[in-house]
Amino acid sequence: MKKVMIFDLDGTVVNSEWRTPRKRNGSIDIEKWVGLSTPNNIAKDKLLPLAKVMKKAVASKDFVIVATARIFTDADRKFLSDNSISPNIIISRSNNEQNKPDAELKWNKLNRLFNLKQFKNVPKVMFEDNGSVLSKMRENGIVALNSLKVNKRLA
Repeated sequence: MKKVMIFDLDGTVVNSEWRTPRKRNGSIDIEKWVGLSTPNNIAKDKLLPLAKVMKKAVASKDFVIVATARIFTDADRKFLSDNSISPNIIISRSNNEQNKPDAELKWNKLNRLFNLKQFKNVPKVMFEDNGSVLSKMRENGIVALNSLKVNKRLA
């Protein structure tokens, strides 16, 4: 394993903005998001430029992780498969973690993995659009790149 490459989904690898309702303060309306996360809607999402980077990382035998704050469903798995995206592992929110902040959720799950011997001294790079997640990863020594900026440069 050369390095660990971590990719968020929404706003990073997948353009799902069209089905992302927002509250007045700009935060995502999770209840409405869940209602719009039907298999038909998920199938209509589009890939962003970082999807090519993710596919290249898989092909070059990097350890590729999807770290998403969504509750990952069979429709999400089918979308990745239909788009030839095959990460080594998917880290996601469970039903009983709906109120956990994204940064805490992702760091806790990734940290458990990174404490395993095979990951200890391997370089780690994350692509993420959420500022709080970027900050949390950087605080913990992960190279964390703003996916909005990277996608803009790659477009």
